[in-house]
Amino acid sequence: MKCLKLLFLCWISSILTVTSCIRVMEGLYIGGDYYYDIALCHESGCHPVTQTFNPSDNIQPTPPHKPEVEETPETFNITWISGNEDHMYLKTVFDFELLLQRTQSTESNTLKATSQKMYEQIPRSELKPGAPYCIKVRSKTNHADYDGIWSKGSPSTCWKTEAEEEQDNTLVILIKSLVPLCVAVGVMLFLICFNLNLNNSLYFR
Repeated sequence: MKCLKLLFLCWISSILTVTSCIRVMEGLYIGGDYYYDIALCHESGCHPVTQTFNPSDNIQPTPPHKPEVEETPETFNITWISGNEDHMYLKTVFDFELLLQRTQSTESNTLKATSQKMYEQIPRSELKPGAPYCIKVRSKTNHADYDGIWSKGSPSTCWKTEAEEEQDNTLVILIKSLVPLCVAVGVMLFLICFNLNLNNSLYFR
């Protein structure tokens, strides 16, 4: 274990303002085996806050960019950019979590994805027609040498699913109304024809 002597966290406070500063040794590579002692320092002296703090176990990534939604006849395709694509070590070691919410409702759904698959498909059949939805993404490191917490959520992308075609609804209602009527008319015609044939056969005897 490699430990630095001290990472100074300077806290200068007044009634109206609070500022802070951090001093780290220049040229230091922060790896999984580096640990720090942290202390709060004021005019009266320094007070230890934590020992053996490991930055590689306390990573909160930059939030992903705003997701994009592409509509197809069968699905909604969700794509996004990690927001950490320029990072030297972390650009391909993320898990993603998508939160899909129907606005003005408590209905929500959580979807999972990885850095190797920064897209998700949502079938139209799983969403209600004519309803507004919003989706946002957050990320978390997924690597043997790094750990941390979920990033803040990305900006939300919102859209509204198409309402069912009024013409289709009218057609369905019409079919449901006409089927029983057609059956009834068919039965009546059959009975009329049957009676006519029966009367004719009796008449010519």
